[in-house]
Amino acid sequence: MDVNTQTVYENFEAGVFNGGIMHPGYRSSGIIRKGKYNISGDYSCYIINTDSSLAEYEFNVFCMTNVRDIVFSPDTVYKVKFKFMIIEDVSAEDGGRFYAHARRDGDYTHDTGAFEWHGYDGYEVGQVYSVEYEFKTNAAEGNYQFMWGVHNYGAIVIDDVVFERVNSNTANQTPKVTLGHAYEVSQKVLYRNN
Repeated sequence: MDVNTQTVYENFEAGVFNGGIMHPGYRSSGIIRKGKYNISGDYSCYIINTDSSLAEYEFNVFCMTNVRDIVFSPDTVYKVKFKFMIIEDVSAEDGGRFYAHARRDGDYTHDTGAFEWHGYDGYEVGQVYSVEYEFKTNAAEGNYQFMWGVHNYGAIVIDDVVFERVNSNTANQTPKVTLGHAYEVSQKVLYRNN
């Protein structure tokens, strides 16, 4: 899907990663399942990162866009919106955090649009929050992916992701975080596994 020509939505209502624009993270995979870890609709994507003996414990990217499914152009500003709910807070003593950012495929040196948060910053466990901010891709490079992860201990749910192009040369990277559902996304199945 070309986010340069249309707003792109992911509500996880296909119930699987290959039914939408999102793919599992690397070294790990979020879980898309009906159940108590739900933000809206029947499905949301969550991760429980509590086993420190696993290789992906330190930086656990559990969900990301795929460069074949959604195209972010070079030198372009995009707005991202998503909802999150903390299931188990990260550990302040271990430097834990939840994070989201855009990364050029396979190369962390061009990361952009980073947003990091913790429950101990005031986000309450079990409450839904809506986030909105902008990021700008590098002038020379394409193939960006947007990803969500957990650094060290923590468990979180995401849902109702929205990407849209912004007609601006500069990005407002200051996240606006609102308690509750600040916007609505259709809960119909948006994509089908072909």
